[in-house]
Amino acid sequence: MTRRGRVLAAIAHREPDRVPVDLGGMRSTGISAIAYAALKRHLGLGPAPTRVYDVVQQLALPEQAVLDFAGSDVIDLGRAWLTDASDWTPWTLPDGSPALLPAYAHFEPHEGGWIVRAADGTLIGGCPPAPSI
Repeated sequence: MTRRGRVLAAIAHREPDRVPVDLGGMRSTGISAIAYAALKRHLGLGPAPTRVYDVVQQLALPEQAVLDFAGSDVIDLGRAWLTDASDWTPWTLPDGSPALLPAYAHFEPHEGGWIVRAADGTLIGGCPPAPSI
């Protein structure tokens, strides 16, 4: 059964060959960027930065090798955007892991937290300092 057929069968309440798997196909099935970086290290997938496509929830955009490892049957259609290296800007996750954020959001440290500016410099949001864990 194909991945598509498996998902369509489940949606139609027909029994697929196995339960469809979804890793990051949408935000509610996403994986935190820190957990994703740890998973990549555990799998020996190298030091490539984690692409954080949802900066508010800090969700990773899973790479094909991880999707294949998990047997994922779906992908986030948002991966059709931000495909060029210039669409991403370097960042560091709170645990020190290298990451990339969408280049359209400009984060700046501010009083122990962060502020976010639009490309024209307009302040569009902010985050208070993170609690100690």
